Amino acid sequence: MAAATTAGAGAATPQPPRQYKLAPQSELRVEVLPDAPLRVRLVTGTAEIFGTEMPPEGWVPVPPRSKIAVSKPSWPPLPAFAAILRRC
Repeated sequence: MAAATTAGAGAATPQPPRQYKLAPQSELRVEVLPDAPLRVRLVTGTAEIFGTEMPPEGWVPVPPRSKIAVSKPSWPPLPAFAAILRRC
């Protein structure tokens, strides 16, 4: 399971986190807005961002204007994971 947060400079209140559950061999593609940095957190299971394993329960910052893909490793077959996206 993964989590993420973002916050726009012009936003009056932060948006609540979004949680995503993905099946094995699936991916979540994200485009970060120019004024809205993003954080991603792995909540349960295992996941990778461009082949780099995400740390468990730690937030990974994603800069504005970035494009990322959070994916489930194809080895070995593991249960689904979830991602939560949240504006900083």
